[in-house]
Amino acid sequence: MNFLLLIVLIVLNTNCFSAEKIGVGPMVGNPTGVNAKLWNNSETAIDMAIAFNLDDSSGLSLHSDYLFHWFDSLYFKETHPLDIYSGFGGRLKFGDSINFGARVPVGVVYRQKDTSDFFVETAPVLDFIGRSGVDLHLVIGARYYFQ
Repeated sequence: MNFLLLIVLIVLNTNCFSAEKIGVGPMVGNPTGVNAKLWNNSETAIDMAIAFNLDDSSGLSLHSDYLFHWFDSLYFKETHPLDIYSGFGGRLKFGDSINFGARVPVGVVYRQKDTSDFFVETAPVLDFIGRSGVDLHLVIGARYYFQ
């Protein structure tokens, strides 16, 4: 756990991302936990989460993804724009065994001005270190943005 804290502190103190905005909030589904999003520029971001899996192999799950966004791609009731995003990343899962795999998230976001957003995301996961296999993440969540 100390190693994870060290990585998070290094990432947050590094200027290589030059984050414009940082959002933090809950996510519910599989996995359930806390997520954060650091915007690199107006179209790309890095997200990360610390969560617990609720399936039969429950355990701590950490993931991070590099995301590409397409703004105002969909409309809800013709007045509420929705953004689509997709990307790639990795997942580390601690349970019966330690697993590492690749993720490909796809999601829809509803932005509420520049202060918060609500999202739905699915991500197939292919574990190739530890117990190999395929998993599926499906979550809903929200974030509050600090500027």
